[in-house]
Amino acid sequence: RVMAATGPQWSLYPLLAIVAFCTFSLSGLHLFFCLPLHILFAPLLAGIVALLTAFHAIFLRYPNRTDFVLQVIAAIVSAYFFFTSSLETFCLSKSRDPETSSGGDICEGLTYRTESLVGSCNGFFGNMQAVVLRNANWEMDSVRVFVSSCLSALAASQLLITTALSFYSAHETKLRIRTFHYQLVLGVLLIVAALFHWQYCCLYYFVSIPAACGLLCFAQGLTTLLRPSRVSRSLDVIGTFAAVALCSSLLFSLLCNFSGIFDWRLSILRHCRWGEEEVMKGCRRYLHFSYPYFNWQPPQIEHEVTSIQIAIYTVLLIFSFLYFYFSIKSTFRLSKKKERNAYFD
Repeated sequence: RVMAATGPQWSLYPLLAIVAFCTFSLSGLHLFFCLPLHILFAPLLAGIVALLTAFHAIFLRYPNRTDFVLQVIAAIVSAYFFFTSSLETFCLSKSRDPETSSGGDICEGLTYRTESLVGSCNGFFGNMQAVVLRNANWEMDSVRVFVSSCLSALAASQLLITTALSFYSAHETKLRIRTFHYQLVLGVLLIVAALFHWQYCCLYYFVSIPAACGLLCFAQGLTTLLRPSRVSRSLDVIGTFAAVALCSSLLFSLLCNFSGIFDWRLSILRHCRWGEEEVMKGCRRYLHFSYPYFNWQPPQIEHEVTSIQIAIYTVLLIFSFLYFYFSIKSTFRLSKKKERNAYFD
């Protein structure tokens, strides 16, 4: 079937090409003005991948799975681009308004990690930067905030477009994305997030609930993919309860973190210190002597680690909601399929 050359879906391809071209163009300024995360080359990579994806789709007469794969890769790269550019814009804006206190620990950590790279970049481009800024009558801080803000807007647009086109390409190629596909991907994401949960000594990290849920979620998807059976349904039922347990533990972890920030006094908070004497202190001692924290003061370490822990809990909480939804959906889908087969038998 020939891909339709009209309609709002098809118009997203030229729009993606325009956004990608703007991203690719601004990536040069991102490097030239030595923004904090210039070493990651996120705008350049995202622009190149999106341009290739857009032009491949524009000149494609018949939809195929190559188009779908390119859209998925572009969406993943765009998500990476959006995260880095948003963090960069937030920290650059905060540096111009030091009175705001939210997010300061994350930005201080970013500055500490990138100041040597930014200094080397400024040493290389410094003379050319001075000439350009003097002739244009611009300020370096204003230019950096402007470039980073534009890239953040482009990153958000590119992420939305590539995500929409991924689903559109899957529909055009008759590629059915089942629940077990989502479970396989979510299982991998949970395992990756569990590594950060362990690395930053999150509450009850030694129980490894996120890692166990990730392995279980992946097993649910794999068994359903290979051969749906009673084992698959049993795993989905267990996965539903595991998702509830993961969500509960994460909500309690967030409560413990916020109680330390706002100095709350609740009797239930005594469970926040469970395992602190034996295990948690050893983990925190190891974290304090790891890079780059061995050169930091203890209050700085605690502030950044707390901010990172809250971010990890939030991401895992979103994953737990998705895990619960997919487990419930897969359970009832297998149940209905079993009833339908019994009816015809």
